[in-house]
Amino acid sequence: MLVIGVTGGMASGKSTLARMFSGRGIVHVDADKLVHHLLQHDRETKAAIAAIFPMAMSQQHINRAALADYIAKHPHSLVNLEAILHPRVRALEEKAILAATRNRLRAVILDVPLLFETAADELCDVVIVAHAPLAHRRRRAFVRAGMTEAKWQRLMARQWPEADKKHLADIVIETSMGKAAMRRAVNMLMKEWGLR
Repeated sequence: MLVIGVTGGMASGKSTLARMFSGRGIVHVDADKLVHHLLQHDRETKAAIAAIFPMAMSQQHINRAALADYIAKHPHSLVNLEAILHPRVRALEEKAILAATRNRLRAVILDVPLLFETAADELCDVVIVAHAPLAHRRRRAFVRAGMTEAKWQRLMARQWPEADKKHLADIVIETSMGKAAMRRAVNMLMKEWGLR
């Protein structure tokens, strides 16, 4: 079974690209969705966050807006949040890979924004970086609800430079060329890997 890591800078089209690979016998594991699941449903995660970020708790639920606001005002505290979330996300990724192996699936797509930053590339047989020029990514990002210049700068600061990601990637797919061209690139890779 093939484990395919897909990453890229913010608003690079990474998740769109990752979804193009998923389908019959191929499972898509989205790290952002794993984080949402942990924040909403995992008691241990919520308790750990409540202990460090009590201001973000509202009736035993995490108020994500309050948490984001606090971290924006106290950027050094992000390290504490990541120390809670990253190991738990990694455990869920490993669990998904194990389940896919047991179920004899053909591939797992690990869709991880901070793939290299969290060393999740160590789980992968091949790593694809979705790449688009910075101006293109910025335009995409600012269409999203709630995006501000401060948030853009904060999120960009968390990620490695694009040049470093491209250097470490096994494959780079340019996503600014449009979905049809992206799909052609995906189909070529899937044929090459025997997944089509």
